[in-house]
Amino acid sequence: IKSHYDNTGKALKSETLNQVCDLLQAKATYDGNQRDLQLRCAYDKESNTIYVDLTNKAWQMIKINKDDWSIEESENMPILFTRYSQLPLIEPSREYPDDIFDQFIDLLNITNEHDKILSKCYMATILISGIPKPILILFGEQGAAKTSYNEIVKDTFDPSAIRTLVIPRDNNQLIQQ
Repeated sequence: IKSHYDNTGKALKSETLNQVCDLLQAKATYDGNQRDLQLRCAYDKESNTIYVDLTNKAWQMIKINKDDWSIEESENMPILFTRYSQLPLIEPSREYPDDIFDQFIDLLNITNEHDKILSKCYMATILISGIPKPILILFGEQGAAKTSYNEIVKDTFDPSAIRTLVIPRDNNQLIQQ
């Protein structure tokens, strides 16, 4: 549109613009190099690599394989991410104590050792795409930090502008959500 305006000094007519959009959509659908869009994390089978979108302005991603991890520019990566309401992840660091995962679990008010192990397993699978995952259902008394647990885990692994979604008891409210 801008190129047409720069060359002619005139705006495209609505009908012409619609035809151009239809043509571009058809070319992309039938002639283009098709790639699946991923959301936050993806697995590349060819290289046995996990990619995590940092969701920063530079479109960087974390590339994780069996040997190491690195932060890469997305320009030449085989994965294409889309974004919705995600917020940027904190850039990872290699400077951390050996028991960092245990320290994180201790923040979550989990006292039972079995529940700590289940939480670790749940969190370890969050960033692995393409596998079945458990659905986390927390139970406990009011004030047991269930919402805090969810918010801390969500903010750590998949920060979003949407904080917490509570399933309403009323069907009409559920439909609206």
